[in-house]
Amino acid sequence: MSVYIPDTMNVDQAISKEQHQEMLYEIVHRIYKRYGAITPAFERGLGSWYSEELQKVVYDNIIIASIELEDVTQADIKFFISLAKFIKKEMKQEAVTIGINTAIAMI
Repeated sequence: MSVYIPDTMNVDQAISKEQHQEMLYEIVHRIYKRYGAITPAFERGLGSWYSEELQKVVYDNIIIASIELEDVTQADIKFFISLAKFIKKEMKQEAVTIGINTAIAMI
């Protein structure tokens, strides 16, 4: 399971490293609160998509926070959807991506 955390606000406005770290900390805290000893792994990446709102392709650096679960349940999926909705609201994004095994979904 994974959630993609952008480094932009309002779709394409860069945020500070401090703001990005605060969001990462909040996501780690929520994952730790739910799963206890499971610590998420982080990977850096580059994301891009076509913004309907801006009518252009948007690029940003992303952090992918992921955990490995032996069995993924419906409750796990709902939890990661809630993480994506939180990021989407707080960072004013059109959508936030989650990964479920080898599939991704835009929330």
